[in-house]
Amino acid sequence: MKSDKKNKDIIEQMLSTKTIAELKKPYERLRTIRNDINHNGMRKDSKNGSEFKKLLEKSLTQFREIIKDAH
Repeated sequence: MKSDKKNKDIIEQMLSTKTIAELKKPYERLRTIRNDINHNGMRKDSKNGSEFKKLLEKSLTQFREIIKDAH
């Protein structure tokens, strides 16, 4: 479909921007910690809830700075 191609092109353009690239690191850190919580600490070197909270706060601060600098 034509709209699918257009959407794919838009997504590829967005993913190639500096802002999106900078957002990937804090996002990936949160994703990893979220998986630890979802697996209930069964993974090797799992983080606990208080560590998740600290990383969440740090990542949110980073998200805000990245987005603020993008404007």
